Amino acid sequence: MMKSWVRSALHRRGFDLVREPNALTFLAVHDVDLVIDVGANIGQYASGLRKRGYLGRIWSFEPIDTAFKQLQSAAKGDDRWMVTQTAVGAVRGEAILNVPELSV
Repeated sequence: MMKSWVRSALHRRGFDLVREPNALTFLAVHDVDLVIDVGANIGQYASGLRKRGYLGRIWSFEPIDTAFKQLQSAAKGDDRWMVTQTAVGAVRGEAILNVPELSV
């Protein structure tokens, strides 16, 4: 009942509610061989992909020192998982990052 109400409300506004396949199914169906993980933190997303069986390449980006060190540890021994300590954005340059105490 709730789903049909939500679906109708979204449809009236030009949206459609559909069941999305899980990430691993999506990657397999579309033959994805490289996942770019921006703002990787300590590697939770990439680690989850590996646990679910994704064997393709992963390139994780994380600018924060403490998180990056843990990310490096998570990727250690996985030659198909690269990590780079940098932020990723639309333009080249420098920025000040606001890092909260609880960064996860």
